[in-house]
Amino acid sequence: MNYYDFSGGIVNQKSPYLMKTNELLDLTNLDVEGGGLTVRDGTQRKYGPFSGEVTNIHKALSTKGHEILFVQCKNTLHILVAGVMCNLSMTATNFKVLPVTDGFTFLYGGTICQLKPIYRRVDGVLIVEHPWEGYLVIERLPEDYSTSGDFPADLYGTNIWDEETNILYYAKSHTDATRENIRDLLGTSQFVQLGKLGDLLHMKQKQALEAELNLRTLYCSHSGFERTKCYSLSDVFEKVATPDATGLLAIRCPYIVWHPASMRYFAGGHPDHPTALYISEPNDWKTYSQENVLYPHLHLGKITGLSVVEKSVVVAYEYGWSHYVGSDPTEDGQWSLLSVPDGTPYGKTVCSTPGSVSFLSESGLMNFSSSMLTVQMLYSPSSSLYKFLSRDKIRLPKPEKTAFSYYKNGVLYLVIDSVMYLYNFYLSAFLCYEGITCSCMTEDYDGNILMGSGRYVTAFAGGVSTDYDPKTDTDVPISYHMTAPVLGTVKENEIARCEEVVVKALGMPREIDCYLKLSSEKESREGKLLHTNHLMYGNTNWKYRYLDSEFSESFFPWKVSGNIFLLEVFGTANPADTKKLTILNIYLHIRKERDKL
Repeated sequence: MNYYDFSGGIVNQKSPYLMKTNELLDLTNLDVEGGGLTVRDGTQRKYGPFSGEVTNIHKALSTKGHEILFVQCKNTLHILVAGVMCNLSMTATNFKVLPVTDGFTFLYGGTICQLKPIYRRVDGVLIVEHPWEGYLVIERLPEDYSTSGDFPADLYGTNIWDEETNILYYAKSHTDATRENIRDLLGTSQFVQLGKLGDLLHMKQKQALEAELNLRTLYCSHSGFERTKCYSLSDVFEKVATPDATGLLAIRCPYIVWHPASMRYFAGGHPDHPTALYISEPNDWKTYSQENVLYPHLHLGKITGLSVVEKSVVVAYEYGWSHYVGSDPTEDGQWSLLSVPDGTPYGKTVCSTPGSVSFLSESGLMNFSSSMLTVQMLYSPSSSLYKFLSRDKIRLPKPEKTAFSYYKNGVLYLVIDSVMYLYNFYLSAFLCYEGITCSCMTEDYDGNILMGSGRYVTAFAGGVSTDYDPKTDTDVPISYHMTAPVLGTVKENEIARCEEVVVKALGMPREIDCYLKLSSEKESREGKLLHTNHLMYGNTNWKYRYLDSEFSESFFPWKVSGNIFLLEVFGTANPADTKKLTILNIYLHIRKERDKL
């Protein structure tokens, strides 16, 4: 039996006799790559520690390229600019980033605010028109000199980091310095103290003259330029005119989407008005007239989620789905029920996936094609346009606390409480990741998936063999497991005998221990796989020999009889070694021994 293709993923709801040879009973903390199994990448701490457990991560986008993340720890809000965490925080009982053009408009408590321009030192030279004001976050750059390093003959116009105090200074005059006297010179008038890593500075030019601000040195030659330190994050916010009562209700909804066809914002899911759907004026995110508050399909229960698919706005309810098609919902709006059998109480799992919408229902993970939105107007669509992704594949638990999903690069990340399930749309298969604590998820500006884990924000890291455990504040080696049924040899009333098992692997370092177990209802055998640089070969006339190789071939001359066979691979990745364990091929020599039990 050749298990070269493991792409079937987890299938634990079928009888083993109904499963395909590439479907596995269990697949935990393993990825399927190139037809083989590899231990998944681990998670590392990326940002933090924060003031408390991370409960949400809000990503703000900007047309100017500024990269800002708001990290919420219950009622405390932190801000990161391009990964640099500001030293200031603020209290926010109610906070959400609104999906407007510049991305810096948000709801803070009961007030709508905008974030004034924030820059990073790495942005280089900035030409400002006057009068002008903005904010700048101090970060350490590679070209900054250190008090513990070597200096050029003249420090004029450069920056110095004091390694003992972690404070940045600017040399405003011609200065000769050495390691021995640099710290004494930093306290003189020859240097300007700029601040610590993560400090937020207020930059302001009052006069109506053009000036050049060098962000790398935080220096401006114009005498009218002011630089002061901020002592509160609220200093960088400015209030926006509060909309009327209807508009305030709309922007407080947990679900807000923008519909390109009508250029309007749709909002729903308000806890006090759960059946109301709010529709804004064209291209106006804060104006919602009472006449544009709709209540489509009240019999479906509360609105639990919103999504935009092609030209339609899709509305999720507790007991069903509907969608809107048209260019103006106030005049030509057409609301139609979708022939989707289940609604969803888990609105955060509603996710746009390739040509479809996926969501978690009481029956499992479901998906319906965007083609349904078109044919729905013509005739009742066939069941081929919607399907249960998890049916006959994996038994998903009912969420007790947490349920949300995130889609990226063909993979749907579904988090249910403390377990992450990955559905691969290319393989139509599930994987299961355990040991990852994830309370929220988003994506940073480099395309990495960010996860809230305890007091940190973590991310997957290539070649890392450990997970960050927020409970112990340590890195824990990844334990992996796979169980596969051995099929195609015997029927229910027959018995067979296994003579040998051969496993071919690639990239298995000496420090990684991987075990193989073959079990039947009668007996079992267990052994350890060989490491790379040890290729074993032989036949009936030779003794087994070993050669250096990138591959390893492990031979187990087991004698196991039975009717039902299960093959297990398990082990723990070694955190000291970043090489991947890749199992390419498992061969079992099994023959029928008797026709009847």
